[in-house]
Amino acid sequence: MNDTSNFDRHHSRRLRLDRGAFGAPLQNAAEALVAHLESLEEGRVRRRRAPERARLTETMTAFIADLYMAYDDDPCLSLGYSRNKNDYVRSPRYRSDKSTHKTVTLVADYLISQGYVDHARHSYRRPENKTDQWAASGTRSRMKARVKLIAFLREEHGATIHHITTSRNGELIRLRSPSKTLQDYSDTLQTKQMRNELETINALLQDAAIEAPRWPEGVNPDQTAKLLYRVFNDGRFDRGGRFYGGWWIGAKKRHRAQITINGNPTVELDYSAHHLRLCYHLSSLDAPAREDLYALEGIEELRKAVKWAFTVILNLKKGQRMASAKGEIKELIDGVMTVSQLRKTIEKSYPEIAEWLGRERGLELQYIDSCISNQILLSLAGQDVPCLPIHDSYIVEEQHKGLLLQAMTEAYTQEVSLRVGYPYLPLIR
Repeated sequence: MNDTSNFDRHHSRRLRLDRGAFGAPLQNAAEALVAHLESLEEGRVRRRRAPERARLTETMTAFIADLYMAYDDDPCLSLGYSRNKNDYVRSPRYRSDKSTHKTVTLVADYLISQGYVDHARHSYRRPENKTDQWAASGTRSRMKARVKLIAFLREEHGATIHHITTSRNGELIRLRSPSKTLQDYSDTLQTKQMRNELETINALLQDAAIEAPRWPEGVNPDQTAKLLYRVFNDGRFDRGGRFYGGWWIGAKKRHRAQITINGNPTVELDYSAHHLRLCYHLSSLDAPAREDLYALEGIEELRKAVKWAFTVILNLKKGQRMASAKGEIKELIDGVMTVSQLRKTIEKSYPEIAEWLGRERGLELQYIDSCISNQILLSLAGQDVPCLPIHDSYIVEEQHKGLLLQAMTEAYTQEVSLRVGYPYLPLIR
């Protein structure tokens, strides 16, 4: 099998194995490919059993459907997928498809060997220093559809992208262990309630047309991805809990400004210095009077670095050192101050909330802000207003700006009051 790599392997997104066929054209195409695949297998003594063949057909359908979707969006866009067995060992709770490591590699190798896709194998670079795992790097295997596959689907079977559907049965409440792997759990009244609330929110989002024009740079998101789910951390349901899954979450702010909901222009509101202000209010303190809490006197030009460092410090364990700055932050502070000096400046600037700094409390704050988000989304869903969360900011149709402002204010004051007994007000931009 010869790999081809005549494409930009970094211009990609992850392959979605929850794609399916909506109608006969795509289903017939998938079954024809599976029949051809089986005819090429040598040494097979007996036919696959029905469940095994169904899994193979489902995996084939997912591959060709998502390759088709990606090609229709951008013929140069490639899809990343894993050939690592460990990525397919999951509890039934987290399986939104029936694909296995065996069916994924079998389908991928078939599509490659028959010239239906261009392909680049995964790569991995081990760190020179074995203790420095941050230096490890790599990319998943990538593939993109060739004209041969598109012609097979369109011309031979009459399949269009409208014959593609996406599964909605993924687990909405996800729990990660301290090692970051998905962890199984027993449902409680709390998890059942959270799941029911998300189903209410998602029902409204699924029925809404949430769209944006094609962006000239970068990878255009899959705008069929509207299903929200929550991710909790450290094996606890009071750590993390933020919302993920919506295609708009990873979009840049200038791109989010172009989003329409049901054909209408939108507005985005966010909490100013959300976690920093929460630290003060949860300590029963008024936040400093200045509007931008990250703009420290004398180093206002380092605002972005201050915000980055504050977030890092929130997640550090007691006595743990900060990692080196990289990229834009490194360029910003080079020649001005070291990371260590930046940390000392922050600790000196916010002495009233020292109990939050370097105490590994970032996930605790994320849980609180996720509860605030949940209240906002539920409040607006009760008024039939679709709302798109981006952690501490929210997008609604312009006509609903007032409702969003009210929901954000009420959710914040209620959540803080629940913890400290006083309804501190947020600053919303």
